[in-house]
Amino acid sequence: MIVASELRQGNIIETVDGIRQVTGVLGEVIYWGGEMEFCASFRCEPVPLTEEWLLKLGFSRSPLPFSEGVYEGPIIDNRVEYNAGSFMYCLWTQRLRNIEHVHQLQNLYYALTGEELKIK
Repeated sequence: MIVASELRQGNIIETVDGIRQVTGVLGEVIYWGGEMEFCASFRCEPVPLTEEWLLKLGFSRSPLPFSEGVYEGPIIDNRVEYNAGSFMYCLWTQRLRNIEHVHQLQNLYYALTGEELKIK
């Protein structure tokens, strides 16, 4: 289950209708698409962060040798490292936070850069 207060417009979630992009949140009601497309937060799930989602959100595999499991972000010195089954968001030389879900990466990226991650 996802907590509606964790979400903002543009976040990716999984609903009973599939993967959706949030268009609004009002209390515990999450909206996507048109005004008749909504769901209570207890019926929505977070989308697990995977390599596929990193690539869709504009990250790319690092071309540097010995950097297996490193994905460079859309801005300089912004990356996600995959190690021992988990993702870690890094900015410059600092490891900031373990990330499990797509919306967490979207929110952290926006908080740090002021820019949205675009879905490709």
